[in-house]
Amino acid sequence: MDGLDPLSLRYSGDYLHYGHYQAPNESRSYPIELDLYYSSSVDSGRVDTTVDGTQSSTFCNRAKQRTIVSGRSDPADDDGPRSRHCYSLTDLVPSLLLLHAQERGHTLRWLEEAELRGTLADIIEYSTEAGKVVTLYISRDAHRLLQIESITPYQQTPDSAERVIFSDYVARGGILPPTAIAKRELEASAHAEISVTLQDLQDPPAEPTRVLELLVPPGSDESWALSVDDGSAQVVSLAPDLPDLLLVELPEEDFRAPVFLFDEYSVVVDAPLNSRAGEQILRAIESAAPDRPVAYVIVSHHHPHHIGGVRPFVHAGATIVVTEGNVAAVEELVARPYEIAPDRLAREPRAPKLLVVHDKATIEDAHHRLDLYDIGPSTQHTDEYLLVYDRAKKLLIEGDLAYFPDTGEVLPARPRTKGLWRSIGALGLDVRWIVQPWPLHGHKRLISVKALEQMIEAADKDR
Repeated sequence: MDGLDPLSLRYSGDYLHYGHYQAPNESRSYPIELDLYYSSSVDSGRVDTTVDGTQSSTFCNRAKQRTIVSGRSDPADDDGPRSRHCYSLTDLVPSLLLLHAQERGHTLRWLEEAELRGTLADIIEYSTEAGKVVTLYISRDAHRLLQIESITPYQQTPDSAERVIFSDYVARGGILPPTAIAKRELEASAHAEISVTLQDLQDPPAEPTRVLELLVPPGSDESWALSVDDGSAQVVSLAPDLPDLLLVELPEEDFRAPVFLFDEYSVVVDAPLNSRAGEQILRAIESAAPDRPVAYVIVSHHHPHHIGGVRPFVHAGATIVVTEGNVAAVEELVARPYEIAPDRLAREPRAPKLLVVHDKATIEDAHHRLDLYDIGPSTQHTDEYLLVYDRAKKLLIEGDLAYFPDTGEVLPARPRTKGLWRSIGALGLDVRWIVQPWPLHGHKRLISVKALEQMIEAADKDR
């Protein structure tokens, strides 16, 4: 191999994932395989992760990292884990962890020594560029990495924590990989547990022999610097078709937040992902409609794109409108710690004001009215799910029950889309327009109900 030494290891085991299912804290278990390719000569590595048939590849080169996902399932597919379940798992590889610690040497510090599972260990800490604090437990006698713990000011969740335990190191191909690896992630929206064991050394891929070709997944670009949107919010008005409705679009979160302007206040539908996104929506409304403070935030369902950013609205005094089964999810988000990167609610705690919807509710003033309907059982997506309907405008807001590509392609209706269509009929809603908050990129901003009807017809033809 041109004098270089690529090495391949395979681990397999179980991946237990909590969250993003029909009910809060629901869990599912999937088989997982990790294939590690590594070359110490070029300080580079790649981890291929396969979770129940969906693969992601993470390529690390010193302190840089890129994740490339292949085998991406249809976003409307309700069966099996999505590609988003395939996390970057380079933190399961001791050599890559130590490599990154070396790159962050200016932040390294020794904390203390302690006994860990019967072994004396040095406890060393460092921080990443993004503010993640990593604690390494290294055995005093054999200088092996026994455990890592980290706390991350992750944008989607507060102070996310994880622990990885390495054990039973064995000699393989001139290195000492751990035989067993156990990992536990704790986040507000998705908890995960991974347990894998070493199967054996794998033969490296066949020619070509250049190590970079071994490490970089096929079809990827060798110049792999990532471009990131700056996250600035864009306010879109849909007048004259839909007066008193604004869309706050967040490119980085791939989300659009509908905002109804009532006489003296505004009503927001869904709060995506994280406190930063919630803050951006608040600032956008303060700029576009300074005389309409946010009075209500309607949470369609418990998935992170629709509930993760409620904390700034709680601090602002808005009432969070939620179904009974998701009250605990809101309360948990409000109570979670934000010590590393405190948001406004962490700096000034406040209790949430809640309006709990039982089947149906109404928000109205002298000139505006929104009707809310819980159609959860019909969606086959989540147990509880709020539709927002403006009868005067013949407008329906639904969080993520259908997909309307801006190419005009008609996708056959999936189960959740069929449930939406049945619910519109059962409730007797006269719908002309549909706005869907997620996804933003590649999908239409304003949809005619005829597009939904075409999806149902396409599905009927496929039967």
